[in-house]
Amino acid sequence: MTRTLLPIAILLSSFAHAQLSTVPADREQLSRMQASGTAALTVDKVRYERVDVALRPSPTGDHLRVVSPTNDGYAVRITGPTGSLRMTGTYRDAGLQVAHGAFAFHHPNGRLESSGTYVDGRKHGVWLRYDAAGRALAERCYGVTEPEAVLEAHGWASRAAVVDGVSAEK
Repeated sequence: MTRTLLPIAILLSSFAHAQLSTVPADREQLSRMQASGTAALTVDKVRYERVDVALRPSPTGDHLRVVSPTNDGYAVRITGPTGSLRMTGTYRDAGLQVAHGAFAFHHPNGRLESSGTYVDGRKHGVWLRYDAAGRALAERCYGVTEPEAVLEAHGWASRAAVVDGVSAEK
């Protein structure tokens, strides 16, 4: 059993190291951009952009958005002034107008604020929200119009059949 876990541990360790090692380089890129007054810079197909606290493009923003092309669109990673992760997600277009795929937003302290999925620019499925201490706040289901589908998405389908001892079916 430990023989199979060891390669996984090594893989995870190298992944974590790769993720952590990108933050200082990104911070250096932001410093260069601030010194030159540049709002965006492209290096080896990776685009670096300054954004403000609301994650909108801004020549004076102190957050860094890194946009990398992928086979399916554009992967985006935004870090805050201290290098803490603020957002990750993917977009279909280079202009970052059509969100598509898994997204995660983080509080300034780095803890998860919300997570969910976009499909063609619209929230879809279950989205979860957390406070700055990491406690669950809310859960909301998007893109489901039928009440039965919402109940099924939450695993409550069996409860829909009988409410207060009375059958819901007629």
